[in-house]
Amino acid sequence: MPIPILFTYATVHTIQKQGGNPSYAPALTQMSRLYVIRNTQANNFPYYVGTADNVQNRFGPRLDAVRQFGFRNTDIGRVSIAVVQIFVNGIARPPHQTGVAGGIDVEHLLIRLYVSQGQNVRNIQKVLPFTNNHGQRLDCTFINPAAWVHFVPANTNITPLAQV
Repeated sequence: MPIPILFTYATVHTIQKQGGNPSYAPALTQMSRLYVIRNTQANNFPYYVGTADNVQNRFGPRLDAVRQFGFRNTDIGRVSIAVVQIFVNGIARPPHQTGVAGGIDVEHLLIRLYVSQGQNVRNIQKVLPFTNNHGQRLDCTFINPAAWVHFVPANTNITPLAQV
């Protein structure tokens, strides 16, 4: 019996700066989620895939850096963040800090699915092949209700012991 994994690109966020104070629009969730950063200025490695116990807390220090370094709106306007909710076997599963949801390292899987589709990622961990050691086919489905224009993944099935 296959294990269905649903990657839902639930919300998209940008950094906006008014009066020198940067903020995310809309506000980031405080939930545990995967996230994908796309920076159109980083031509060679435009994507970064990560996980956070609390997405809002993870990105707070990054706002401080935007303010402290004095980045302009033209610099930060090319960065967008998609927050990805994970469902394994039809149940919402937070990936927490490890990137593991329902016993599957969905962070590693998502990184490798981006790479397998010819996308370069800035990640330095979890970039080696993902092996399906779960004894069942993994049916990966992607939906994009947030209509993120940088949405990349395609639905994929990974047979037992196969690598991505």
